[in-house]
Amino acid sequence: MKKAIVILLAAIVVVGGGLFLKSKLKKPAVEEAKIRIVEASRGDVTQMVEASGSVVSNFDVEIKCKASGEIISLPFDASDVVKKGDLIAELDPSEEERKVEKARVALDSSRASRDTARQNLRMAERNLENSRSRAEVTLEAAKSAAEERAAKAERVAQLYQNKLASREEHETAKTSAAQARADLERAHLTFKDLDVEEAALEVSRQNLKRAEADVKSSEINLDIAMQGLEDTRVYAPMDGVVTARYVQTGQIISSGTTNVGGGTSIMQVSDLSRLYVLAAVDESDIGQVRIGQEAEITVDAYSGRVFKGRVDRISPRGEMVSSVVTFEVKIEVTEDGGMSAASGRSGGRRNSGAAGKTAPEADKAPRAENAATGSGESESGKPQEGRKRRDGAERDGGRFQPPPPGGHGFPGGEMRPRGEGGGFDPAAMRRDAPQAEDGSRVAKKDAGKAASEKDATAQSALSGLLKPQMTAHVKIIIDGSKDVVLAPSDAVWRRDGKFFVTLAAEGEEPAEGAEREVTIGISDGTNTEIASGLEEGEKLAVKAVAASNKWGGRGGGMPPMGGPMMRR
Repeated sequence: MKKAIVILLAAIVVVGGGLFLKSKLKKPAVEEAKIRIVEASRGDVTQMVEASGSVVSNFDVEIKCKASGEIISLPFDASDVVKKGDLIAELDPSEEERKVEKARVALDSSRASRDTARQNLRMAERNLENSRSRAEVTLEAAKSAAEERAAKAERVAQLYQNKLASREEHETAKTSAAQARADLERAHLTFKDLDVEEAALEVSRQNLKRAEADVKSSEINLDIAMQGLEDTRVYAPMDGVVTARYVQTGQIISSGTTNVGGGTSIMQVSDLSRLYVLAAVDESDIGQVRIGQEAEITVDAYSGRVFKGRVDRISPRGEMVSSVVTFEVKIEVTEDGGMSAASGRSGGRRNSGAAGKTAPEADKAPRAENAATGSGESESGKPQEGRKRRDGAERDGGRFQPPPPGGHGFPGGEMRPRGEGGGFDPAAMRRDAPQAEDGSRVAKKDAGKAASEKDATAQSALSGLLKPQMTAHVKIIIDGSKDVVLAPSDAVWRRDGKFFVTLAAEGEEPAEGAEREVTIGISDGTNTEIASGLEEGEKLAVKAVAASNKWGGRGGGMPPMGGPMMRR
């Protein structure tokens, strides 16, 4: 009896457990059968490349002092505005003033030595000139006397031979002639002595040159000392804003030119007349980025506020961080676009998708980046695996054509409506873009002129909002379409390289054979452009539970935003 009761209880437990497990297994099947109905709409869609970076100034100048010493004055602090030539720091000048005084004394001494050498040269020149004159006169006189006495001695000798002169007269004449010849020799020796005086004169000239060089050297030393004194005062090299101050009054600093370590930095002055964002773009997206493309910029400090920008530079070399390769893209912030229309949704994240969807509809549509095919970028802006983007191409008759040489997509980032040759420039979406009376975009030349008139005011406003090193989130506009049929991205699915939607029948369940092949265009992650196969207003069935895929056997869901979609 007891054995039968045990067997009965065991059977009850087994049956009860089986029924409980069966109910649990059936519940997801019921849930996965639930769908929601969405409607194809008409609007605008924009394809973007997202990246994160930081705000930077036009350029920064790290200011150091050429002199060393104690700081006695620091008139400016961080965030102060400075003008070129403003005194921004001053060191104790006592030591440099003593060096200047010492250099002045040395200069006076060298100038006195130069004056003495110049006077000695003048005296030597005059003495040489006088000696030369006297020697010439003496030589001429000696020549005349020697010739005269030689002639007289010859006449007396003839008279002496003819017994007409005495012996004494003859000897006297000979002695006088010999004396005259000796005087002539001495006169010639005097000219040789002038060579010695000329050599001494040359020495005097060299002494003067040396003295003049000493004066020049002393003048240079004085200039150096005066420059050293001037270097104790540091002036602003440009107009800008003090973005950092590294020292305090009373601090001893080292020279930035003579110190081996590079010297002490005093402060940093930044040019905020133009602001940029340095964004790290994933290597899978960099091929679509071109100079001149428009961009939307948001910062954490102003939730929902969108700033306009333009790609200014693309780094030719990537950087690998944590096995992820990114390229630095420099984006100039051109204007403050104001508050985003989507600033009140999703924590202030701007919906860059269809303009034709209402806010409630947009709230209902889940983002395609949550799909299993890939999520693009995370909330932190970091690239994730599986993110791919379609290379830009020009549309013609519902098919993609290769981009023009030297460009990507439409020239100037232009977006064209379906089936029309014209288009609009993303710059036309600016709130202050000049418009003609008929609402069309005016010529680029006039728009550029109007923009330049507002440049100073706009940049001033930007510098008051954006600060260097702010974290920035960037969306670079790659491509766009106006007034096209749009479907939620999670309503489009793929099978065998083709794209389909599931039409909604009357009621809750899709009817048999309600699948329809469509040709897609670009996607922003929330909405996908339907080039053909679907009309505005048609209702689509979208699976509401993503835990299991009812249509998983059909090839899965939509690719992420910017994925490799090809219009056929």
